Amino acid sequence: MGDFLDVMDTLESWEEGKAVIVRGEGGNFCSGGDLDLARGTGNPDGGFQMATFMNTLLDKLQTLPLITVALIEGCGKYEQ
Repeated sequence: MGDFLDVMDTLESWEEGKAVIVRGEGGNFCSGGDLDLARGTGNPDGGFQMATFMNTLLDKLQTLPLITVALIEGCGKYEQ
């Protein structure tokens, strides 16, 4: 999540960019949180802080003036 914050800071000041491609590491893609970090919070307050931080980052991503797509290698499933 710290890396994500650094990337968002860079993207917010990126004047030449037109699009962002989000892709997973090593062919994996997960739209959820980091499970090790979630387990490490150990209490509801820590979980709330992590969720709030990620919500802030995702709001920033959503409001960027760039086209944003997710590259999913392999099987993907969309559910509503």
